[in-house]
Amino acid sequence: MKQKIKEALQQEYKNLGLNDEAFEGVATFGETLGINEETLANFVKGAKDLLKREQSNADKVRNANATNAKQVEELMAKLAEAEAKLATEKPKEETTPDIAKLIADAVTAAIQPLQSELTNIKHTRSAEDAFNLAKTNFFGNDYAKKYTDERDQAWERAVEINDLTGKKMTAEELQTKAMGYFNNLVSKKGVDTSKPFESEGNRGNLDFAEDKAILVKEGLLKG
Repeated sequence: MKQKIKEALQQEYKNLGLNDEAFEGVATFGETLGINEETLANFVKGAKDLLKREQSNADKVRNANATNAKQVEELMAKLAEAEAKLATEKPKEETTPDIAKLIADAVTAAIQPLQSELTNIKHTRSAEDAFNLAKTNFFGNDYAKKYTDERDQAWERAVEINDLTGKKMTAEELQTKAMGYFNNLVSKKGVDTSKPFESEGNRGNLDFAEDKAILVKEGLLKG
């Protein structure tokens, strides 16, 4: 299914100039969400922002790699120059630098910014994936689809809490937080979300005695 998602994304957004990494990343995310034949079209239509973020992250990694590779090259050149200069001088045992240690320290100093950048990208990617997965699951709840005002209020509150904690919530924690707020809001309308959801189309098995009485009272139906 991942390959089918990727191909659908590539077909829909072929004119955006996105790289393969972006399509691969979003296709993987779609597979994680459980996208199938029925939900594929809607997922593809809403994936534009996800693709752009994915490409942005990939570009950051490439830029960081290029920058740090250049820094390492410059440091190595300076070390080679220093080593050549030392070779022309009479070495003094007590002051001769440890060339191996100098190289190791220089490489560590150059790589450290890249490691920090990758850590930040990984955290951002994880937070975005958790956000999208939680929203998909929460908004897909049948009660949430019916009570949209309460749903939106609950989601906004949950997102605010997540932001205050540094966006460290997992998808399950964020969804649970939103559902808790939602349950409190709809309970004021007498709605109990712990009970199975009954759609409007499934009322055929219910007792219409009350509805009939109202129609009779309004003169729309004979008793």
